[in-house]
Amino acid sequence: MNRTGILSPKGWLALTALAIVAGSAVTIGTLFAANNSEQPGSVDSQNQDPELVSAQAPEDLAQINLPPIEKDPPAYPNLDSNLNRVVEDIDAAATHADDGHGRIESGMSEPVLVTFYVDAKHADGLVQYLEDNGVYVRNAGEDYVEAHVHPELLGDASEQAGVLRVDTVVPPRQK
Repeated sequence: MNRTGILSPKGWLALTALAIVAGSAVTIGTLFAANNSEQPGSVDSQNQDPELVSAQAPEDLAQINLPPIEKDPPAYPNLDSNLNRVVEDIDAAATHADDGHGRIESGMSEPVLVTFYVDAKHADGLVQYLEDNGVYVRNAGEDYVEAHVHPELLGDASEQAGVLRVDTVVPPRQK
């Protein structure tokens, strides 16, 4: 305190810090006391009904019979789920494109950019297959091939020798 009986700024700061420390101590003490009363063996926990605090499910809920999950495997297991959907859509469209005389219109869809992950010794054979079928091969490495493949060719291309997996190339998002 100064001579006028008013606290200096440093005094106010010290008094505020002391109040915060005291408040924190009271809060921590209250929380600690609440935690101790809930521990096993404490007076409060011994008076509670054990069935009400049990983590076990009631017997009538323990035996719920859910129907089995019946899901057909994908038509082409080497294709990612997005590409399998694309192939299914193309197959469905081809079925509906029958002109009534047993002929199906053959219009190629827009190519999809994909990455083929391949066994290294089969990469050249895959590139040759793709180029022979009019596919633009964008990039080829030791164990991968990036190409713009028409959806009609995806299924057959995914089943070529050495193809391990085919993923859609997802372009980066524009902000």
